[in-house]
Amino acid sequence: GEEYSEQSREVTLETLATYAEWSAKPGNDGGPGGFPRYIKYAIPWMVKKLISEAIWVRYVKRCIRTGCKVLMLFPILSANLNWMTWGVSSKHVRVAWLMAFALPFVTCTVPTRLLIDFDSLVSGDVEILKMEAVAHYNLDGHLDNVLANASKVCEDHDLERIQSFSDFAKWSHSNHHKNLQKMCDYTKQLANSVALKTFTDLADEAHEAHIRCQTSQGKMLEAHAKVGKKHEEFNKKLQEAKVAYSMTCEHLGHMLTALRSDDSLLTIKQRQLHDLAGTFVKDGCSGL
Repeated sequence: GEEYSEQSREVTLETLATYAEWSAKPGNDGGPGGFPRYIKYAIPWMVKKLISEAIWVRYVKRCIRTGCKVLMLFPILSANLNWMTWGVSSKHVRVAWLMAFALPFVTCTVPTRLLIDFDSLVSGDVEILKMEAVAHYNLDGHLDNVLANASKVCEDHDLERIQSFSDFAKWSHSNHHKNLQKMCDYTKQLANSVALKTFTDLADEAHEAHIRCQTSQGKMLEAHAKVGKKHEEFNKKLQEAKVAYSMTCEHLGHMLTALRSDDSLLTIKQRQLHDLAGTFVKDGCSGL
């Protein structure tokens, strides 16, 4: 019996918050184990969205029921006025009874499914929930790809090749310096990965790799400021950048080996959750 209001309309225009947006709201725990709570929030939220859009149809049905009940008063009053004439009174009572009996069938004839396109109403929200589930449970192997790409950058891009001012100038004026930024982007993704934090003990190592990459990037910028000015300080900053970069690659190599091992914690967890999460993504969301 909810009243259709502008607030109901606003609910239908909203889109589902992502896991990161939901976690940022006060009172929501986005830490390890928080994703099931996000699902518990998302599904009732979408159901509420569907109900909010359907309120006006329910209001129409309620008006029809009220109108039928008002119409029933006329044969009932006529039957009372003609109570001395049994035939007429009985006929009007039967009409009132038929109207009361037909009332639920009349309201059921309102084509709710034709008036409201429920599928398109929550299709965008369902896609958001599916993408969040795929990312959280690493169903698409995203972590493996990020680690493999980062390791390839380590193999193809070695700061040890820079030995002099001229080598540094060639490095900074070519596309090679972008590889260091690309490496930091990869380590940032790993450091922010919910799957690593939830299912593995590699979160601290991923964070350390990102810190080392940022350190290497900062030292290279400091070395660039010393080019052609102070040779000793340039070499010092360059060596510090090389050490930090080397440690970044070392962390990434260890993480890739651990993640691909048969007995890794992530692999075990994925064996337990992959089928369940896959079923949820393919069937559960579609069922909404």
